[in-house]
Amino acid sequence: MMMRLMTLCLAWVMLAAAPATLFAKPAEPAIVKLILDTFESKYGQRPTYEAMEQTGGAITLRRFSFIAGEQGADNAPYAVAQSLVLENPTVDDTGLHHLASLELKALHVEERGGGKGLQVDIPLLVMEDVSILPPEAARNPIEKLTAGAFLAARTQIGEIRFSKPGNPPLTLRGFRYDWQGDRRTSAGKGTFDLGKLAIPASLLSGKTGNDPLKELGYDELVFTGSGNYDASWDDEQKMHLDLTFRLGAEKAGFQEFAITGLAIPLGLLEKLSDMKKQKELGDALDKDPAAAMALADGLTLRGLKLSWIDRSLTSRLLEMNARKKGISRQAYIETLLAYPQILLMQLGLPRLAAEATPQLRAFLMNPKSLSISVHAQAPMDLKTLMTLMADPAGLVETLNLKVEANKED
Repeated sequence: MMMRLMTLCLAWVMLAAAPATLFAKPAEPAIVKLILDTFESKYGQRPTYEAMEQTGGAITLRRFSFIAGEQGADNAPYAVAQSLVLENPTVDDTGLHHLASLELKALHVEERGGGKGLQVDIPLLVMEDVSILPPEAARNPIEKLTAGAFLAARTQIGEIRFSKPGNPPLTLRGFRYDWQGDRRTSAGKGTFDLGKLAIPASLLSGKTGNDPLKELGYDELVFTGSGNYDASWDDEQKMHLDLTFRLGAEKAGFQEFAITGLAIPLGLLEKLSDMKKQKELGDALDKDPAAAMALADGLTLRGLKLSWIDRSLTSRLLEMNARKKGISRQAYIETLLAYPQILLMQLGLPRLAAEATPQLRAFLMNPKSLSISVHAQAPMDLKTLMTLMADPAGLVETLNLKVEANKED
């Protein structure tokens, strides 16, 4: 017994006398420090974690958490993940960091202040073939803009669960984003699928007692969205962007938004990419809306297209409204067609009225798609567009404005 006590005491003495460095927290690998620095730069506060493990080529941070907002902001979103797993971190000879994959497991996000606001849960977020450029490795202003961005060849989220006290939980399923391009400038091509979110019609109809969606024959609406883009830089440090985005509901319809030849100056992108600068920008625009013109200096656009892709909603609306008015669907369509003709004639656009009315009629008679598009002969800046607004006829000619029905790609 005495020998056991002596052995135990000796052990404690040896532990007490051991150099503190033997038990110090292990040094953070470069990729961990870079990620923490990046979050702190973007969100204002540095993330924390309870433990770090290194096994083989993987680094795991247990209970990784951060606050996305200014220090002391009561309603800033708080996020905590069961773990952040970094697979096979490497650094190339240009200073660019790479990961085979990055995984956030059991991520929970909510507003601080008692759990009364929206809460979001993501069981698993996976990014594959990830790169992060440290600010000190940026070689020019464009690369500096990209620094700190998590660029991944593929990002997938199986489920995103939304909950709020007093409301039924909702689940978005099947988010995916694919990208390929320049890891140092972020120029490249991307495609994204937002997944599907089913929402009961009763939740969308509100609390007035009216239930228009039920009247239209919908028990629920399944929302989805998708899109693609192509981004590149020119010699004047402008990003050129072509973008198509579609958002809507199955068995109802989709709104599609397409931009062609949008050129954005680097200076504007710098303001939009930084949270602090975004706030400063918002405050400045609130005080002086005219400042938006100066802000958009150098911003140009070549083409724009807005489309409605029908999936039965138009026919349902026509039938319901005609029934309420006690007239036939055809008579109701003729009533609708009179309004745009009168408006365009009042604007001094008889040619556009003559071209648009048959297209609108074709759509209402057989709803498939309806689009309004402009395509300028040359890239147009905001000042030129505002000048043309004073001359509607010249605007229509210069922008080659078109209304087209049932020509879905």
